[in-house]
Amino acid sequence: MQDGKKWWRSPWFLAVAALILLGAGFAAGYLAHRTPPAETKPSATTQPATQTGTEPEPTSLQEVTAVMAFIPLSYWNPVYVAMEKGYFAEENLHINLQYAPEGSFGAIKQVGAGQASFALASGDAILKARDQGIPVVAVYQMSHANTYSLITSPTIQSLSAMRGKTIAIAGFGSPTELVARGILDHAGVSQADVQFVAVGTAIVQTLLAGKADAIGGAIEHELLAKAGNPDVKIYRGADYGANFVGLCVLTNEELATSDPDGLVERFLRAFQKGLQFATDSSHLDEATDIFIDHFNPDAASQRQLHRTIWREVVSADILPRSYSLGGFNWSQWDFTAAELLRLGILQKAADLYAAANPWYLKKL
Repeated sequence: MQDGKKWWRSPWFLAVAALILLGAGFAAGYLAHRTPPAETKPSATTQPATQTGTEPEPTSLQEVTAVMAFIPLSYWNPVYVAMEKGYFAEENLHINLQYAPEGSFGAIKQVGAGQASFALASGDAILKARDQGIPVVAVYQMSHANTYSLITSPTIQSLSAMRGKTIAIAGFGSPTELVARGILDHAGVSQADVQFVAVGTAIVQTLLAGKADAIGGAIEHELLAKAGNPDVKIYRGADYGANFVGLCVLTNEELATSDPDGLVERFLRAFQKGLQFATDSSHLDEATDIFIDHFNPDAASQRQLHRTIWREVVSADILPRSYSLGGFNWSQWDFTAAELLRLGILQKAADLYAAANPWYLKKL
């Protein structure tokens, strides 16, 4: 190679290699969980198993599809833990886990269309979806500080310098777009001043390859971008006028209001047990190891990265020491709705008590 340099040790190459490995892990995890094994599908005449203190037989479990907003990551540790520890099985549930590479809005659309019963997606995207007539409801707020960010090339010296630039995002309607728009507006840069390009999971690669001037991203994108170029600049929504509602558990309106067999309550009870375990300071790395060892072995080479992502999510996003698990931060919902309306992302004022239903928290 030129000048005898070991290009394969460069930060840029290592970051791209890490992204390739993450992509391989996504493919493996997606294929593994897209369709549950045939023997776990309950028949039409299956009755709920009697709780005996042991995990029910797989054929007795009610099959439920849940969608995660992006790719397999330690972000979803509460779900992985609840599946591996048998918390869902204790509630007579078998989870068919799927992913929406385009982000929150893709996951939300699946729930709204009846293709899934639950999803983990951002509250700002839920409000946007409802504004478009998609009948979804948040029933549990997992995140309490917005850790999405605008990550810019080192050549961009300030947010005002973003005028005329290109921003890569996972998908339109996702928090990678919505938070980026809020951050830019805070700096006096309008949507008309920039160009958004949806690139799916290839966000960081797009930035490092110089195909975009900035990206809308989350914690894992920050870490990978920094590994590829330590000089990238990071502007988090919570610090730059876009502390929008983050990850929530959501379901469709019909299920949220009727719930004849207690499905929502059972799902949330198992999810909360998983979240309690995964956010316990003595189990942080164990929770991530469950994700890697049992759900995505191809991510083993990036074990420390995923551990770091989860630790940052817990300390900066979930904030279990400051907020009760699942509790709704109504001032954050009020702010998000008002800002999205002001920015023109919502066409009408949001009905927050229809968009977010705290009733099930009383039953956990």
